[in-house]
Amino acid sequence: MNFLIEIDKEYAKAKNSDQHYKFYYHYLDINIKNSQSHNSFLCLKQDKVKFLIIEEIDNIKLYLSDADIIDIITKLEEKSFNILINSFFELYNENNAEFVFQINGQEYKTFGLKFDSKDKYVFNTQIETKADFPISFEDLINLLNLIFAKEIHSMNLFDPGFHRLKRQLAKYIALSNYYRDYNNNKFKHYLENIGYNIQKDNVFSVYNNEYKQKNIDEKFNITEVFENIIINDKIEVEES
Repeated sequence: MNFLIEIDKEYAKAKNSDQHYKFYYHYLDINIKNSQSHNSFLCLKQDKVKFLIIEEIDNIKLYLSDADIIDIITKLEEKSFNILINSFFELYNENNAEFVFQINGQEYKTFGLKFDSKDKYVFNTQIETKADFPISFEDLINLLNLIFAKEIHSMNLFDPGFHRLKRQLAKYIALSNYYRDYNNNKFKHYLENIGYNIQKDNVFSVYNNEYKQKNIDEKFNITEVFENIIINDKIEVEES
C-alpha cells in the first residue's frame, strides 16, 4: 500500500469535491514505531505532502525545509555529524534498517537510516531550531526517514527518470559537508561539476524560494556523477 495514494484519498474526502482549495490544510497523525521522543509528528497535505514536528507541551508546529535540515546537519557537533553522514552513505549503498510508521492508523514499512547500537546514545542530543523549542537527534532522524519514505513511495508511483532517494541523499551529503568545510575539495569539485552555485556562502542564499529549489534539485538528478566523484573515492569518516 502506498501512503501517498492513501493521503490523496483522505485529502479528497476532507475538502469540497466541487472546488480546489489550494490553501486547504489537511493534517494526519503520524506514529513512529519504537520512537522514544516526547515530540510527535503530523503529515500536512496541501498541494504537496509535508511533515511537521509537534512540540510536546505547547503543540508548536515546526516545518523544516531542506535548507533548514542541511543547515542543522552542518552545525551538528562532530560525533553526531559523522554518525549521520555515515548512515547516509550506508542507505545510499542499500544498507538500511526497517522504518515503520503509521498514518491515521494505517501501518507502512520502508527503508530507513541504520545505526549501530553503540551510536544510539546521540539520539537524546538536543538540537536548536528556528522555532522556540529544540528537537532531539532522534526527531531529526525520524523526520529524515519520513522524507526518505516519501521519496521511495513516489518512485513506486511513477518513474521520474532518476533515483529520487539517491538524489535526496546526495544532496544532503554533499551540501552538509561543503557548508561545514568550504575547503573540502572533493565536495566542492562535485558541486562545481553539477553546476551548483558555490559562490553563495550559505544554503539559504541558494535555496531562497520554491521555484528555485525545484531547478536546483534537478542538478542532483544524475547520481552517477555523485558516485564517480564521491562514492567511489569515499574515505570512511573516522569517529573520534
